[in-house]
Amino acid sequence: MKPTRQILVFSVVAALACAALWMARANQESARQASEREAGYAARLEHYQRELPTGSSLELVKQKLTEDGVSYSQQNTRRDAAPVYRVLLDSYKGNEFVCDHWDIYLDFEFDANQRLMRIHPGRQGHCL
Repeated sequence: MKPTRQILVFSVVAALACAALWMARANQESARQASEREAGYAARLEHYQRELPTGSSLELVKQKLTEDGVSYSQQNTRRDAAPVYRVLLDSYKGNEFVCDHWDIYLDFEFDANQRLMRIHPGRQGHCL
């Protein structure tokens, strides 16, 4: 092989190796950030599950959310018309071509007597 061809091949291989290393580091950083986000979401869920046990009144839940300075919206997702309050925890950019961004939230579900049945996390992708 001619020296110029060897230099070209070496340069291409080195560039590919650098690109692979850069992508691996970027994925590692992305995974670390995702792990930190998930831990934060779990902490918020645990906080509200501890502060607002099952059976808490709708008024108590609204009062606690207001005290915490948390905004919420009422969702009409159930057929029995029992309220569901949604608290948006985070919104972050999607890393896929199809999804623009993701919303992470907690849903506070109530029964027909307006007593808290459960608090559960959820995520919704804003996708094509």
